Amino acid sequence: MDNKENDRTAYNLFNYRQKAGITQQEAADFLGVSRQTVSKWEAGKSAPDGVYLKGICELYHISPNEFFEMGECANEIVEQQNGENAKKTVKGVFKPVSIFLISDLLICIVLTSWSLKMLFWVIWANIYIGIIYGSYLVISCLRKYMRER
Repeated sequence: MDNKENDRTAYNLFNYRQKAGITQQEAADFLGVSRQTVSKWEAGKSAPDGVYLKGICELYHISPNEFFEMGECANEIVEQQNGENAKKTVKGVFKPVSIFLISDLLICIVLTSWSLKMLFWVIWANIYIGIIYGSYLVISCLRKYMRER
């Protein structure tokens, strides 16, 4: 697990425990670990093994997908917690969105160089893709906001 994922996991563990109004000791007792172990997980010094995932999700009444959701809002919050600038990209790591945008750009260049008539279709396709991706970002941020309320 890389450092960013560990920080995000620590943030999620702390955040969900606070929302549930549970102490570290209560969480530790439920999961069958020591309070110090829960403290290390929340501090990002270590991460829980996969065997504890089911118990963590039961304790906080969430699904594994909710726990590991790594939307743009979650990335921004974790980076702010680390005192970094609120950039949405991680240096040295290609996210699926970056790979998609680069491949889309290459396809657009190839299609428009092949035939100028394709420019119209390329523009419209990219407008629709932009609308869909923008909607996804708005919905994921709203879901994150509503979950925190």
